[in-house]
Amino acid sequence: MSKLERIFSQPSIKAINQSGYRQADYEKAIDQVTELLGIAHISLFNQKALSFADAQQAEALSLDSLHPNDAGHEKIARFLINKINH
Repeated sequence: MSKLERIFSQPSIKAINQSGYRQADYEKAIDQVTELLGIAHISLFNQKALSFADAQQAEALSLDSLHPNDAGHEKIARFLINKINH
């Protein structure tokens, strides 16, 4: 079992934070506020190709399953450039 697989399998990793919110709740709030203010919002949340939820992908693209490594930053940059240009 890889280091990231061990991290993801630990019971201390919860989908709901101490305040009772999930990542999806924050994403929804960001969508609502940016829409209200007329600000463009480019989200990485639902991008499977950038998700660290998959242990193999997290190992390839992140330092710790949360923060991108160099390869992760490059992939995110390519995604953002594509979104901005289209």
